[in-house]
Amino acid sequence: MKLETLIADLDHPVATVRAHAAALIGWMGPAGKPAVGALIKMLSRQDPRDRKMAALALGNIGPAAREALPVLLGVAHFDHDPSVQQMAAEACQDISRQNPEAA
Repeated sequence: MKLETLIADLDHPVATVRAHAAALIGWMGPAGKPAVGALIKMLSRQDPRDRKMAALALGNIGPAAREALPVLLGVAHFDHDPSVQQMAAEACQDISRQNPEAA
């Protein structure tokens, strides 16, 4: 599936489609970087599943998703759902870790 299609699916009306798209983007690792902006927007959605899946995908993208850190930090500290807070905190750690290929 093309990345452009997956990015469009992040706005799909069906939650399962959005979650699947976010998971597939996350599995792409750094190649998912073009989706970072859309995933950041997904972090502000009402549905906590959307916020969790966006955080998970951003964490899996890793250091290439560094621009998401400020938003993820806010979610990690202030989201009303503890599981979303946890997922955002883990994503921050994944994004902030040293990239072994850069050494």
